[in-house]
Amino acid sequence: MYAERDLLRSVGRIKAVGAQDVFISRFKEYRIVPELIECDFYDYLDDKPYAVKAFRGEYMTQYGWAEKTLGKYFADN
Repeated sequence: MYAERDLLRSVGRIKAVGAQDVFISRFKEYRIVPELIECDFYDYLDDKPYAVKAFRGEYMTQYGWAEKTLGKYFADN
């Protein structure tokens, strides 16, 4: 429920700024096109020095599920 609400808000904001090309939705699948955005987390995963240096161990702290995602990432690497 919350995820759907957040998704709809995000889609609305993306469209409002004319950036709908970065977002793809088909049936009930939603995703961004990573090549069309700048993202410090993606840059961190790509080992870009500025992003690695800037990372302080926090990732989307407003979402409870993000802690599990971050934990899994560090457990796998």
